[in-house]
Amino acid sequence: MKKPLILMLVLAGCGSAGPQAPMLKSVEKMDGALMLYWTNMETGCVTVEGERKDGSGAYAVVFSVPGEVDNKHDATATKDTTYTYRLRCMKGDKASVYSDEMSMNPVR
Repeated sequence: MKKPLILMLVLAGCGSAGPQAPMLKSVEKMDGALMLYWTNMETGCVTVEGERKDGSGAYAVVFSVPGEVDNKHDATATKDTTYTYRLRCMKGDKASVYSDEMSMNPVR
């Protein structure tokens, strides 16, 4: 007699995925510095954290804004260099993956 084959699917980390990352829409020159615009893809995102690197340097957090905010003027990005940004949503003790990166030089 054949016994039925029972298949079980186990999803590692199911239900423990972090929030969805914001979607960077643009980085534009504004008032001698740079302005970032994004769409927050996560309902209930508490804060959006922005990281920046200058040229080929390492990323560092340069701002944190409330989750309902969708833009930020980075008045400190004024040198003649290419600044690259990435964002993530912070929701409780969970952080999203980073958004896609966008770059701009405020001088050229």
